[in-house]
Amino acid sequence: MKFSSKIAAALVTVALAPAAFAQQIVSDFASGAEGWSVEEMQVRGVTFLYQGGNGSGGTSAMCFSVAGCMPAIFDRTNVGAYAPTWAASGGASSGYISRTDPGAFFMAFKAGSEFLGNLSAYAGGNLSFAQSVLTPGSLGTHTSQFVGLQSGANGPAIYFAFGGSAPAQGGWTNYSTTLSLANALVLNASTGAFSAADATTFANVLANVTDFRISAEWYPASSSEVIGLDSVALTAVTAVPEPGTYALMGLGLVAVGALKRRRALKAG
Repeated sequence: MKFSSKIAAALVTVALAPAAFAQQIVSDFASGAEGWSVEEMQVRGVTFLYQGGNGSGGTSAMCFSVAGCMPAIFDRTNVGAYAPTWAASGGASSGYISRTDPGAFFMAFKAGSEFLGNLSAYAGGNLSFAQSVLTPGSLGTHTSQFVGLQSGANGPAIYFAFGGSAPAQGGWTNYSTTLSLANALVLNASTGAFSAADATTFANVLANVTDFRISAEWYPASSSEVIGLDSVALTAVTAVPEPGTYALMGLGLVAVGALKRRRALKAG
């Protein structure tokens, strides 16, 4: 096989171009619950969780807005931890997990160890998942939901809102949010006010995530809702050459060397 100078140059040029590949953490629940659990929590120390936005004191798990539901994920007292129900088929892709709302408090899916630790590489990446309402009939007013990440048992937490519309009943709805500083929120537990996360808190939480939750309390007035979760994927795109790229570059360099030697022989 003869290589022209143009072909050799093209091989080197293509090889030197950055080849992007997706670094991912995925739970597709194809063979089990993959370490995920469900926790129900009672909100503590927050007085603005009643419908209408202002409470008269005490605590409540009845959340009717993004701002109302978000504090429950970490400003809470755990009422109970439960194993989700796993099904091998019927999910958005294959298997899925689900849970009937255990009671009158706040329910969330809690990720396993695969989604914990240093997630700094996923800053600016995408978190996507699918949820389904598996309960037939009317469940009342729905509310938006969120993803929460915390660093340390009593450490800082950041929140990402998602889901203006409830999942399809009997079907699957895909949600996604970008784990960017622009989307991150922090909560002032004393005032109940949310504000944009600062760069330091955002970086520190992602560097040591010890708790990763996706809320599932779509219908806070109902204690009979059954929520399914599937296709959880955390994706970061990094421009790093793949192994095949190095092989292609080597082939190009060999071709260039061979052409140079041939020209030298001809000139001699």
